[in-house]
Amino acid sequence: MSVAPAQPHKRSAGRRTGTPLYHQLYLVLSRQLRDRHFPAGRPLPSEPDLAAQHGVSRVTIRRTLERLEREGLVRRRRGAGTFPCATETGGGQRDDISAIGSNLFTLDMDTEAEVLDFHHGPANGAVCEALGLPDGSDCLSITRLRRKAGRPVSHTVIHVPGTIAEGIDKDVLGATPVTIILNGLGYVMERAEQAITVAVAEPAVAEKLGLDVGAALLAMRRVVFDADGRAILHQLSLYPPDRYEYRMTLTRDSGSATLRWTPIG
Repeated sequence: MSVAPAQPHKRSAGRRTGTPLYHQLYLVLSRQLRDRHFPAGRPLPSEPDLAAQHGVSRVTIRRTLERLEREGLVRRRRGAGTFPCATETGGGQRDDISAIGSNLFTLDMDTEAEVLDFHHGPANGAVCEALGLPDGSDCLSITRLRRKAGRPVSHTVIHVPGTIAEGIDKDVLGATPVTIILNGLGYVMERAEQAITVAVAEPAVAEKLGLDVGAALLAMRRVVFDADGRAILHQLSLYPPDRYEYRMTLTRDSGSATLRWTPIG
């Protein structure tokens, strides 16, 4: 009895997730371009070949390539094809998100901030719990969009307990991080607890970051404490994952009988 050869598996951009098909394909191709998956100076596969490879329509492929071209990751030549150019435009350069996690005061100085919202009001339960406050406690809420070289790189919502927020001036927030303002008001920051996880872009955030609704994001939650152990700031920052990476240096743990690696610094 003969057995029919296995058919090659056709990859699809993943229709079972809540993320639009076009955006899923964009994430795949943009990552391949940034990782130099396609040889420099040679065209990408044709639109029909890409459509067959990823199991999508040519319309989806064309829309994705148009976005990649707008972002400077490819260039399209009539009659010649679509060529990768991430290395020529610097599109492959990503910032180290570990620096975001370790620097409370000076990291944001090379970016520009736009204050999207500034108001006092009751904070939600999760924020109040993190700050050690009763549910619905009054907090100052600050929402800011940061740009680097004109490109949006983060969307941040900060909550400060209302009892210590009176000295925060909206007019200086565009140039000065909240941590520096609080430090200037005499609130000495002793330690911070933070976690980095993933999130999806809700409509308002997606619009500001130039992403599709449901796009994947890196999410950093941080709570800052003063010298008395009081929580004085809660921060939720969202970052496009194609613009950041986590870096660390490891060293061999010579005191272990088995192969183990320990982060340096």
